[in-house]
Amino acid sequence: MLEIREEQLRLLNKPLEDGTPRTLGDVTTINLTMMRSGVQANVVPEKASVVFDIRVTPYADLARFREQIETLAAEHGIEVDFKQYSDKALVTPTDKSNPFWTALSGVLEARGIGIFKEVFPAGSDSRFIRRLGIPALGVSPLRNIPVLLHDHNEYVRESDFLEGIEIYTDLIPALASAPTPKA
Repeated sequence: MLEIREEQLRLLNKPLEDGTPRTLGDVTTINLTMMRSGVQANVVPEKASVVFDIRVTPYADLARFREQIETLAAEHGIEVDFKQYSDKALVTPTDKSNPFWTALSGVLEARGIGIFKEVFPAGSDSRFIRRLGIPALGVSPLRNIPVLLHDHNEYVRESDFLEGIEIYTDLIPALASAPTPKA
């Protein structure tokens, strides 16, 4: 698993074909988050378990990735259990076919704000909405701030927060008046 992680890290550090840098959402992240084994220091444990938090990029072939994990486990005599798994990468279109994208990008363009599209590298509630067949876009109007999600010193400057509110005063009515997307 750590070899796959290193492979993805090398990929992350390699620019996309058009030269733009990759983001975490462009690669599959694998983090060893838990290890359990043994009951006391002088007893050889009967078994051990590890937990990997894996965020699979929607650009990956999910069936192939699952097969890779299952094959790896079988080769080493390891039992694998997927705590949360989806066999479909559900991505909302970010082009003119999506009226919500058109509304969102129109508001930002009118305000002179550039758009940086990326796959959010963590789980969001949008995945549940997308599973119902409803397109969902994640938006953060907070710009020019460091990414500190779940960090010990996470913060948002007051000026950035207030600018975000101003953006939403235009964005909410624009989204509310967008035509219903075609199924």
